[in-house]
Amino acid sequence: VISVIEPTCKYACSNTKNAKIGVIATDLTIKKERYQSLIKEDKKEVYPVPCSEFVTHIENNLDDYEAGLKLVKSKLVPLKDKNMSDFFL
Repeated sequence: VISVIEPTCKYACSNTKNAKIGVIATDLTIKKERYQSLIKEDKKEVYPVPCSEFVTHIENNLDDYEAGLKLVKSKLVPLKDKNMSDFFL
């Protein structure tokens, strides 16, 4: 089994412009807090966004651009005032 969590966090922490990193992931992934703890260990701020709805939307409505855009905006609006330079999915 190859983990993507550690290399993703390492890359994000090494390449952030202002040490503020957003993480968009499934609800369970965010709840487990692995991404958050690795980013915090590197002395960076982390802003987790649970969004299992992305998976559901992609699997069921891939051709509905407007609904997808509305979903993305609804999830990212809380991050607008965080002044982040980076986020990953």
